[in-house]
Amino acid sequence: DETPGDQKKRARTKTHHHHHRHMSSSSHYIQAETSARIDACFGGVVVESGTKFQYYQDRNKRWPFTCSEKGYALLTKLMTAVTPVLKSIRQEITDSGKNIDETLEKGREIYARKPAIKNEDVTWSQEEYADLGLIFEYCRYKSIQRLTEAWSTFEKAKKKRLFEFVDRKVQLMDERREKPRETNEYDTDAVFDATKEDEDEGDKVFLRVASLGGGPGFELLAFKWFIEYAFRANYNAKKHGDVELISLDLAESWEKICNQLHPMKFSAFDLVKDGDAMLEEKCGGAVDVLLLSYVAKMYCCNDECYEWISKKINDRQVSIAFVISRDEKMEEFIRGFEKKGVLVTPLMDQTLGKDHRLLALTRRLDEDVAEAIEKLEIEDNRRKSLDKKVAAEEDDGWTEVHKEKEIPPTFPNVPYVEHRKAKVDKYQNKKAGNYHHHDRNNGNNPKSESYSNFSRNSHGKDSYSRGGRDNNSSGGAGGGAKGSRW
Repeated sequence: DETPGDQKKRARTKTHHHHHRHMSSSSHYIQAETSARIDACFGGVVVESGTKFQYYQDRNKRWPFTCSEKGYALLTKLMTAVTPVLKSIRQEITDSGKNIDETLEKGREIYARKPAIKNEDVTWSQEEYADLGLIFEYCRYKSIQRLTEAWSTFEKAKKKRLFEFVDRKVQLMDERREKPRETNEYDTDAVFDATKEDEDEGDKVFLRVASLGGGPGFELLAFKWFIEYAFRANYNAKKHGDVELISLDLAESWEKICNQLHPMKFSAFDLVKDGDAMLEEKCGGAVDVLLLSYVAKMYCCNDECYEWISKKINDRQVSIAFVISRDEKMEEFIRGFEKKGVLVTPLMDQTLGKDHRLLALTRRLDEDVAEAIEKLEIEDNRRKSLDKKVAAEEDDGWTEVHKEKEIPPTFPNVPYVEHRKAKVDKYQNKKAGNYHHHDRNNGNNPKSESYSNFSRNSHGKDSYSRGGRDNNSSGGAGGGAKGSRW
């Protein structure tokens, strides 16, 4: 017979095993440590509560975000990789003879106040980037922000078919590997060569990815993990080669961090002076993908960068460049590349107005390829229009009518869009108020305008806080129940 205590213990064990099976079944690729084994350096920025997962991008933990189970696994994978880096920084501070508490406090102050931004028009100066306290604080919080925003960027790009170059490369490599077996079945030399190629394949580079102004390179880790996860059905690192990561940055203090985040490389690089002539030399070979994470506005809005990056793309040397920025309006940056013949594709939803925070830079497609894609898009639009007709009766005039049947994003509401929704809500309330004041008895439909109409008539200039809160909102940053919808 079981005692009440035994029954409780068995119930806890059963619940634990059930939850463990649940986590394992959906983590096909991502093998992450459990949160209990992650070092306390991160201070609880990721929280697991049953089947709900919450995390913070800000160091004060004011704005919670939610994520999927896959997102939770990615974040724990990231923290597992970064924790040894944080430990080594603490050890380096101790070995230097400095007071660790004072050093970390100074780093927190530099991180929060950004003194260089007023005088030098940069987030932090090169001297500040070398401060161990700032490096520690940066790695704690920027790692979370950079990973989630980069992953969202790549998910959005894949939905727009901008990763087809990966599928093509896998297909070409597979065809090349199979060809000797098909055409030279009895040629022992060809069989030997093919076998040798199989043995050497693991040493080859499948994709070489460089992050301009990449710092510690957290967005590079996101790219590598995204390729391994999103293309796991066809891509295999042992068979096709690895994704090589290179961080290019003026601040050489990041080199030690990059070396710890294996298998990343680091090279000192000046975006303006070194671009066209030095890219391949600094990266150890041809570069397939460029990442511009939080460098576009401050460092790349100049003709030198427009010229050399465009040349790499237009000459088919670079397949794609991804731009991640905090600035929603990047017209000057976009025009600079469009004048050079580059196709700039916004990845954020534009129905709430212009939003240039996530961009993809690619070569303008050949006419036959563009025509084929156009036909696919026409078919997609035809199918969607049928769905819209069914849903039209339930349209309240401002919410999105068509809700696509697709896999939900790993990190909802990243980058943050609740402040944009709040602007629309404010606009709709104002329109509704005008209706009730002027048109109460004229028989007009009181339905407020759609988001697309708002974007065409976006004369409202109201300023909203990062939390997107107004008098009619309960606040929260986007990760909560409200934020996760967008």
